[in-house]
Amino acid sequence: MNKHTKVILLGTSSTAPLEAIVSSQIEYLRGRMVFLGTRYGLRHPAVQQCSEQLDELLLEFYNSKQKLVNRA
Repeated sequence: MNKHTKVILLGTSSTAPLEAIVSSQIEYLRGRMVFLGTRYGLRHPAVQQCSEQLDELLLEFYNSKQKLVNRA
């Protein structure tokens, strides 16, 4: 995943497969951030970039889930 990668969550009736994909992307980024932080230290630019990517993905994920809840 690069810093320009975006995940678009669609509000469909069957979001379980999409949620699984996004959840695995979130876990991947978490693991990568831990690896990079352990290897280079938490202030390294690569760690900061990974953290920002994770933040963006989490916000998109939670916002899309909230939109689905509000529609119901």
